[in-house]
Amino acid sequence: MMRNRYPHFLLCCELPVLRDISDNSNLFIMKKVIALDFPSKSGGSKLNEVVGCNIFTELCGDERQEDSVYMSPDAYKEIFGKTRKDSSRSRKRLSVVKIYSPKTKQSIHRKYVFNPDFQGINSDNLALNPASIRELCGEGFKNEDIVGTDVCVTKGCKFFYYWHHPHHATRISMQLGFISVLLAIISIIVGLISLYCSCYCC
Repeated sequence: MMRNRYPHFLLCCELPVLRDISDNSNLFIMKKVIALDFPSKSGGSKLNEVVGCNIFTELCGDERQEDSVYMSPDAYKEIFGKTRKDSSRSRKRLSVVKIYSPKTKQSIHRKYVFNPDFQGINSDNLALNPASIRELCGEGFKNEDIVGTDVCVTKGCKFFYYWHHPHHATRISMQLGFISVLLAIISIIVGLISLYCSCYCC
């Protein structure tokens, strides 16, 4: 029987996995998808109130809302492990939520928004704009396949939020800025290497 020649190395490799399992911030939380929908022209639908798997609101179709996910303060505490205090500073702070659909194997990053006018949004669900749901569908699925189903929700990454931002101008600005910084760093490294070679290799 062969003995383990690298016991300390294996221990170091296993510890991060144990920490990830015990860390609640990395565990997925299930939420049902509610779709923002256009109000009925006949006026029969109740505005800003969840009916079934839809919430009829004037915000539906607003391009400024495509980067948002509407959730309750209880859901925020469940995901981020702390409450979001109602202050001018907290309103400006960006809180990113990652939403993953086990059905379509697609994920999106959206900023957390609490709308006190929405009735029926609680800790068990979340509301998305139709454009966000369409992005979560991917190929081969329709919005109807996502609405009313459970998705996995966890704390998201601000970098991926901007890198995959639904607004084209914001997304391109982020990507071009990142590439510019990367090229600048490479140029500095090349310059330092050239300087070193000219000073010590001649």
